Amino acid sequence: MNMFEVKDILAFFMRFALFALLFCCFPLINHFLRSLVFQLFFRDREIVPKIFYSVNFVCLLVPTMITIFYPKIASILGLIGAIAGLLIVYILPVITHLKKYRTEIEHP
Repeated sequence: MNMFEVKDILAFFMRFALFALLFCCFPLINHFLRSLVFQLFFRDREIVPKIFYSVNFVCLLVPTMITIFYPKIASILGLIGAIAGLLIVYILPVITHLKKYRTEIEHP
């Protein structure tokens, strides 16, 4: 977004739309991440407020520290995209195929 001039009206609306998108989506993504952490580590236990706030703090602290100390986010996103592509294209079909044959062997 820095390639546009500061006084450009369309760039202002694009920046505002991006801000609104981040402002609306970040709490939702944080909620999903927090609920996944709770399901992974605290399945059947009741979550006390101290644990809730500490998990929430860590979920906010980690991306903030990555942004502060490593601002080249494109390389991180490229690496994550490459790993996700590897899993989706090569690993997931094999696992699905093996799961199908396992269920056919166990339940003929």
